[in-house]
Amino acid sequence: MEICYHPELKQRVYDIQSYIEKDKEYAATAEKETLNAEAPKVGDTVIFDDKVSRITKIYQDGEFQISKGGSFYLYEDGNMSFSGSLSFDLFDIKNLTEHTPTKQPVWFFTVSETAGANKGAHTEVLTKTWTYKDKV
Repeated sequence: MEICYHPELKQRVYDIQSYIEKDKEYAATAEKETLNAEAPKVGDTVIFDDKVSRITKIYQDGEFQISKGGSFYLYEDGNMSFSGSLSFDLFDIKNLTEHTPTKQPVWFFTVSETAGANKGAHTEVLTKTWTYKDKV
């Protein structure tokens, strides 16, 4: 797993390798939790007939939205939050069937410092992947 940092952080930190090891551990723990989830979650990948996207919002009534961009913040418990604009379409979560996991980009604040500007760790983790089929 590769961890990427802002250039300012890499210049300021004397022992960047210790940061990398701690952040890899954080990401690996979160990835494991993400893959253990039974139900679809924000950040999961969805394969449609004509596109691949990620779940950006899930509503209590069982509908979800996707997006064409944005970023996903990864929590250690495997949950993610989305920052960006949502698509207008709503999709029924009941139309999802599980598929092979795929790697997707995420970020989190490096665990070696307090949260702040230019302190993000960027990597890719496996996410649950679902196939969407409209029920007719």
